[in-house]
Amino acid sequence: MDIAPADDSVDTNAIIIIGFGEIDSFGLGPGGFIRKRIVFRPTAPQLPGQQPAGGGPAPTITIRHNPPWLLTVTGNNRIVRNESYGEYVCNDNGHWFELYFTATGAMAFENRIEALEQRLAEIERRLR
Repeated sequence: MDIAPADDSVDTNAIIIIGFGEIDSFGLGPGGFIRKRIVFRPTAPQLPGQQPAGGGPAPTITIRHNPPWLLTVTGNNRIVRNESYGEYVCNDNGHWFELYFTATGAMAFENRIEALEQRLAEIERRLR
């Protein structure tokens, strides 16, 4: 997925990504530093043959932590289930760095609970 091609055919810094699947990189960039604000909106496939059997799980966008091409703040892959927002910068080598990421609604709550569970597990480990 190339959101900042060298020919400037994506002439905006506000990008909306709609669909599902994995993102390993946002492309090679224009050859200089650039910043993009991205809205992620996971949606189900529109073609009948691509619908998950029995409704299946909700569609997701996976933003893969893929050094050196795409680095997330957490160093982990992001599974986006609900509309979420991020800001990314690309250096002149085509490496994208996440500056921030925020989920909305249930996803934000789920992320907070997960972070608290990880902190609690770390505290428990230290107390042993």
